[in-house]
Amino acid sequence: MSEDPTTPERGSREASRLSSLAGVRWNWNRLAEQDVTESIARRLDGGGTPWEREAFLAAGDAIVAELLARAAELASIDGPVRGGSVLDFGCGVGRMARALLERYEHYVGVDIAESMLARAPNFVASPRARFVHTPHGDLAPLGDARFDLVWSYVTLQHVPPDDARVLLGALARRVAPGGWLCVQVPTRDHTDPERIYGTSTWKGRVRAWLPRAWLERWRERRNGGPRCDMFGLAPEVVNAVLERAGLAVRAADVVDDTLGLVESRRYFATRPATTAR
Repeated sequence: MSEDPTTPERGSREASRLSSLAGVRWNWNRLAEQDVTESIARRLDGGGTPWEREAFLAAGDAIVAELLARAAELASIDGPVRGGSVLDFGCGVGRMARALLERYEHYVGVDIAESMLARAPNFVASPRARFVHTPHGDLAPLGDARFDLVWSYVTLQHVPPDDARVLLGALARRVAPGGWLCVQVPTRDHTDPERIYGTSTWKGRVRAWLPRAWLERWRERRNGGPRCDMFGLAPEVVNAVLERAGLAVRAADVVDDTLGLVESRRYFATRPATTAR
């Protein structure tokens, strides 16, 4: 892969199929304007005080180390999984970038929320890191680039199921031969997607007709702040999407990545080095 895997934004089939991400973008831009670190990661000790920068980054370092150690175990290699390039989908302010840059030569962080990306230089500064805004939530700004590691942690859980399936398939297709995909997805919804984004009722059809900015402002006022919805995909759905994209699923570990809200799984999949799609 070239050093700069990004190209100017262009349309894509994935973008045309994504229906609910304008609301996701609105909410995460608004969350970034508040306590950005707490919006990204709740403090396990119950909070009460803001994250210190180093503690926030160290928490990300620990997650990367844990997941890549698991991938190395599954790959039967001695030492962490390493490579030339990594894609961090839903990177936010780059909490995982420092640890990923210790193992990969080139880091590309992608996020739908421009307010998150504007704060990334406060958390990571490296000539080997590039942050890319994807306003439609798709991967079109990356052109045809593939990566040795495709990573997405506590991101797809905020995307309604129909769009999460589309994005999961798009991410899987970005894995280079011999590369790995590590993603976290809850196994079921915590938020009712029909209530928020559905169109099967007359209320849903009215909501879909309203300008998105009006709708999200009304929801924010009703909720007392930006929403942080949580959705899931059944394991059999995730496995089918990944296998259809040519990946071999090596593990789907049950974990508590949602702080007790719903069951979550971390999926590890690889593209055989002898194949190309």
